Amino acid sequence: MGPFNGSGVEFKCRPGYYSGRFIVEESGARILTAIGQCGVLSRHLISIITGCANTAKVLKRLAAKGYLDEYTSDRCPPVYSLGKKGAEILNARYRKWDSIRLLRMVAANQLWVQLSKMWPNSVWDTTGDYPILSKVGASYMIVAPRLADREKHFALRAVNLAGKNPLLVVAATQEQALDLARLNPEGTVRYTWDDLLRNGVFFYYLENDKLELDQDFEDKKFFDKNNEDIIDREILSVVQSL
Repeated sequence: MGPFNGSGVEFKCRPGYYSGRFIVEESGARILTAIGQCGVLSRHLISIITGCANTAKVLKRLAAKGYLDEYTSDRCPPVYSLGKKGAEILNARYRKWDSIRLLRMVAANQLWVQLSKMWPNSVWDTTGDYPILSKVGASYMIVAPRLADREKHFALRAVNLAGKNPLLVVAATQEQALDLARLNPEGTVRYTWDDLLRNGVFFYYLENDKLELDQDFEDKKFFDKNNEDIIDREILSVVQSL
């Protein structure tokens, strides 16, 4: 079970305050751009996406000057979102995050990091209620329920919104994935969970009340056969990505 599973996790926001001119170097600019695209990232994911050295030092400076907001918890590593100054620079909407939304977004971004290796030209949009992965004219909704109250309802709402379009679920644990799959045994929903994402991308579906590995995913058949099923972005309240 990963550190962002959501069980008993509460974050506190530590916003920085802009206090005059501050030169953002290349590493800082790359970090701001990555967080602007992904919404919320852990230090580990920031390092993977940007390839920056001394990530902790750069994050500390950016957070102290108001370019980033830092969210801390005594149960998992800190995470970062755009601060007011960072949002201003990127011409993005400044967002305050509650604990459960932080956890969902970090989990979804763990999936995105793995999928971006397979589809480097795909687009990742985190500006709506649910993140959207777009490639080759098709869009796929991502939902990452955590181990917290009402998360089952959150996941089922995503299933209803997606309809016949493919939906990817990032559960906190294998047990949670199975529980959710049993609620929706039909349709184009595929399930993964936090521990699986440490080593790549593996998706499962429900078969005979058990989770079975989707072998078609390796050949991208699951995605390619749904290329004409485009998610209605107005229904999902998704705006154009940064």
